[in-house]
Amino acid sequence: MRAGLQYDDVVTAIDDQPVSGRMFQIFGRLMSTHKPGDKIKVAVTRGDNKIDLVMPLEMASMNARGTTKPIPGHLKRPNSPGMGTQFENVQDTQGPEGFQTGGVYRSADGGETWTRINSCNPRPMYFSVIRVDPTDEKYVYLCGFTIVWSKNRGLTFTTEEINKGVHADQHCMWIDAHNGRHMIVGADGGFYQSYDRGQNWDHLNHLALGQFYHVVVDPRPLYRVYGGLQDNGSWCGPAQSLRPYGPVNDDWLVIGGGDGFVCRVDPTDPDIVYAESQGGNIQRRHLKTGQRAFIRPARIVGQPEHRFNWNTPYILSSQNPSIFYVAGEYVWRSMERGEHLKAISPEITRTKHGTASALAESPMNPDVLWVGSDDGALWVTRDGGGHWSEVARSVGLPGPRCVASIEPSRYAEGRAYVAFDAHRSNDDEPYLYVTEDYGQTWKSIRGNLPWGSTRVCREDIHKQNILYTGTEFAAWISTNRGGSWTKLNHNLPTVAVHEFAQHPTSGEVVAATHGRSLWIVDVTPLRQVAADVVKAPAHLFEPNTVVKWKMEEGRDGWFSESNRRFTGSNPPRGAEIYYSLDKKAKSVSLKVFDYTGKEVNELKAKNEPGLNMVAWNLAGRGRGGPGGPAGMPHGHGGHGMAEGAKETAAEKPASKQPAEAAQAKSREARASGEKPKKTTEAKATKSTAKSEASAKPDTTKPTGEKQPGGAAATPATSGAAAAMRRGAAPAEEEIEGPPPEIASFFGFRGPPQVAAGMYRITLTVDGKDQSQWFKVEADPNHPETGAAARGEDLAPEDYDP
Repeated sequence: MRAGLQYDDVVTAIDDQPVSGRMFQIFGRLMSTHKPGDKIKVAVTRGDNKIDLVMPLEMASMNARGTTKPIPGHLKRPNSPGMGTQFENVQDTQGPEGFQTGGVYRSADGGETWTRINSCNPRPMYFSVIRVDPTDEKYVYLCGFTIVWSKNRGLTFTTEEINKGVHADQHCMWIDAHNGRHMIVGADGGFYQSYDRGQNWDHLNHLALGQFYHVVVDPRPLYRVYGGLQDNGSWCGPAQSLRPYGPVNDDWLVIGGGDGFVCRVDPTDPDIVYAESQGGNIQRRHLKTGQRAFIRPARIVGQPEHRFNWNTPYILSSQNPSIFYVAGEYVWRSMERGEHLKAISPEITRTKHGTASALAESPMNPDVLWVGSDDGALWVTRDGGGHWSEVARSVGLPGPRCVASIEPSRYAEGRAYVAFDAHRSNDDEPYLYVTEDYGQTWKSIRGNLPWGSTRVCREDIHKQNILYTGTEFAAWISTNRGGSWTKLNHNLPTVAVHEFAQHPTSGEVVAATHGRSLWIVDVTPLRQVAADVVKAPAHLFEPNTVVKWKMEEGRDGWFSESNRRFTGSNPPRGAEIYYSLDKKAKSVSLKVFDYTGKEVNELKAKNEPGLNMVAWNLAGRGRGGPGGPAGMPHGHGGHGMAEGAKETAAEKPASKQPAEAAQAKSREARASGEKPKKTTEAKATKSTAKSEASAKPDTTKPTGEKQPGGAAATPATSGAAAAMRRGAAPAEEEIEGPPPEIASFFGFRGPPQVAAGMYRITLTVDGKDQSQWFKVEADPNHPETGAAARGEDLAPEDYDP
């Protein structure tokens, strides 16, 4: 359909039907009602003139790639469906003005003059990356939807033999200056490396480079995180693993394709999840059954298609998760998990090009709904959608700004926090506002936030004075409802933060970063910060409830670790104990007591000013194990029993032989399925060993010298180590065990832990005590029985790791 049309013609009608909506659908109707050779009427505007044309329909000629063959002398429009993309090797068909559409140019005189050598130009507004092999100039590469390359200095380009296994959309390329076969390309899927000029690629998928738009969590104690990534679909995975190392890529499950954005989880059934791709394409999926449903409002006959944002907002009601809301140019509601959507609002955008960009329901009143658009509109209803009020005009912005997030308060019904992202308006200032009266009046809470557009603002689910804000460069926290802000960085990279998710019981907040994947922080102590805490010389924060998760059997061997595999971070196993000091203390101690007042363990504690954390692995006194004692400041506790000096067989004292015989019998019994029995001989031997240890003089060599067994000795004897395993007082110095990798190699999975129950932690700073109680719970999937449930100590022959 080309005869009579000129380059700048604007088609206004076809067969007397106005042109509206998508051209692909118009052509689809033509193909379904006409055949090649039929003539149609086409109305066009040419300059100031309106012209009616009659022209035949013709079959398009296709090339081997399945694309339309270029028409000789026809200038391809730069605003084609490919965003200006121009195919390779068609320069000879474009005529003398073909250079106007761009392509590959070459200069042989340092840029003084240029020669157009090829039409190839993949989506220039998005890519425009060209690289030449520094070791051989005949190899030329262009980044695009796929890699396009030439082996003859750009005379011809092809996509063949180079895109095997590489993610679409390449944005950068590096070629080794000394070896042109060695290349690295950066794409929407990460980094890929080749050593044979792209014939084969190695995905370097061990870097945390995910671009998350959104994140949510489910309410389970051992919870999952869910989020959508730029051009990489939507995923869910564990926040922590029950292995010695953290989550790996294989732990994650794909729940949606396309570009991934908002995810939702039904809190009453966390196996029901929602995900979306660009343009409001939402799906519901049941993770156990695999059942899927696609969710989208029906189009109104005779009306244009609904408008949806690239990142379409949708929510589940906090009062009833079966109630589903989604927003485009209207707000729609479903009472059946997205089925039978009905519009409940007027058109909510300022312009016919706008779309909804934020949607929220009040946690206090389900009839209070908020919606904002990317062209600056902001609406609220207080009667479930019956009547809506536009309130953006009263905010006081310098002009229309995109509504990035809306956070209705869970503490005051009329209160809501709104973040505006103004970077599309050439404005990178942060805009945060709060209303107390349903949007009638607004107050800026920017405070001391520096330059950088605001992406999200969330209210803490337990403390109304705490707010979290994500900006283009950092995560921020306020403990006075926006009066002032503190960067919540520590080890968080400088990166855009697009969303926060708060777990209801773990005390953890998950940040979705657009460039460095997901990060998790424990905010338990921050929720307890108050004026008196800040001024106190020392303060012990109440620990969160601890779950004694049972470690699962490892799926990897001891030598399976690799720098080429991504491994996330697990939180410290056991209790995280926080305390703050206003200045360096002379002495600091941390002791753990059970509910009877019996001292369970004493943990190492630092005396440095600021916020300090000690991780206790729930082992009793003397069970610190390999790598450190039971409590370690700012890190993980050890997981092995303390051991004494190593001895050769010839030097073992005779008194140890009966005990070893009893242990051998115990191991044999376990191997045969029998329950091992405590023999009188073994009990007597343990008692004898303890007595001999107290009477025998210390004959071990100083720490660090080698004993006959080949291992470095500790300042403790074997008898003292046995006494510690029974809960007796330790030696004056810490008893070091074997390195953790040695314990792991021989299958040791950690010492027995204290029983579930209430425990008291006591902080003593320069002679002054303060205490907090906290709860230790058993793994709900593995109830405690026997000695573990009673809190009894286990001797080595009783312990089955």
